[in-house]
Amino acid sequence: MRRIPVAITLGAPLVLASSGAALAQNQPKRDTEFDVVPIVGGSSDIGIGGGAVGALTRFGAPATEQNAEGWAWRFEGSAFATFRASPRFAAPYQDYWLLLTLPDLDEGKLRLTARIAFTEETNVHYFGVGNAAPLPPDPNALRYEYTRTHPTLEGYARVLLTPHLFATVGASLTVNWLDVPPNGKLAIDMRDGPPEVRKLLGTARTAAVAFAQESVSWDTRDDEVVPRRGTWDEIDLRLSPAFGNALPYAYAEVLAIARAYLPIGPRVVVALRGLADGLIGDPPFFNLPLYDDTYAIGGTAGIRGVPGQRYYGKVKLIGNAEVRTDIVRLRAIGKPWGIAAVGFLDAGRLWADWSPQPELDGTGLGLKWGTGLGVRVQQGTAFVVRADVAWSPDARPLGGYFAAGEMF
Repeated sequence: MRRIPVAITLGAPLVLASSGAALAQNQPKRDTEFDVVPIVGGSSDIGIGGGAVGALTRFGAPATEQNAEGWAWRFEGSAFATFRASPRFAAPYQDYWLLLTLPDLDEGKLRLTARIAFTEETNVHYFGVGNAAPLPPDPNALRYEYTRTHPTLEGYARVLLTPHLFATVGASLTVNWLDVPPNGKLAIDMRDGPPEVRKLLGTARTAAVAFAQESVSWDTRDDEVVPRRGTWDEIDLRLSPAFGNALPYAYAEVLAIARAYLPIGPRVVVALRGLADGLIGDPPFFNLPLYDDTYAIGGTAGIRGVPGQRYYGKVKLIGNAEVRTDIVRLRAIGKPWGIAAVGFLDAGRLWADWSPQPELDGTGLGLKWGTGLGVRVQQGTAFVVRADVAWSPDARPLGGYFAAGEMF
């Protein structure tokens, strides 16, 4: 169901990419389209690295309202790794995934997706729980880091109920290997923190999380790759059962997202998103900064400019606004290309738990926000990449992001 981006969050941005492309109207389609973009990026936190994102798309299916380009299937993939030589040679971040999408089975009523992924993050940060968690004077010290390695296998089926109304069911399995320094901030809070913090964090052990997911969505977008008008709204329920030591986490995630795309003239689109996410029960600590398996108050798909693991909590509210302006549209090398500029503002807040925790969340408005500029490059009719640079009061000093697909 989910489009999973490859992304880098940078302390001081360094992102280079090959050209991408924008959708040109009334152009002949190819039977098969292959798009690939090499990427280079890095920072003092994760080192310097590179890889590629790409997609192989087969056209030829009948055009539908949700699949105007008439593509029959698509393989998307990404490989990215970073490296650093000090204090020792290592690969702090690795991310690899393959995604297969069959968009129009049963005369356009059924869509199937399957994804396999492997991610290793050796410098995930933890500074405390709650919206008011203070930033220490030495945030890059090793005692604020831990390692999480997590392969994932997931599959989803989306069924058309009525025009624009969809139901999705699916399942996923993620195995988590954790390495938490015994004298680090996370381990100390797990052992000696206040009772409410110890309850929220639990323990760090190797275990899996299995999800069953059900969702309902309303989708009137004119295009799934680069929407220019319409809405896309959804409510998701994810249930994680507990079965012994292998699957110890019994909890639920409820996620509601509303999106709108408003054209202002032929070249400008205003895109808006509102998001509410809540974890109910006993989730693992590494899911507290996430919504739908991506970072919430920070990161590439939440509040840009805020570091991706800055805040941990069960309840999250996020709002995003983007102004997307087409700069160039042309046709070259047998396919349409284009570039768009984007200005954006993101804001939101997090709560440690469902009950009031003023000692963890503070008592004021506590709004976290970021703003910045970006570039969108679309290559062909089925692939887009984005690069954003953001500033926030939480930024150190800027956030830089590179990903496949629009943010929303």
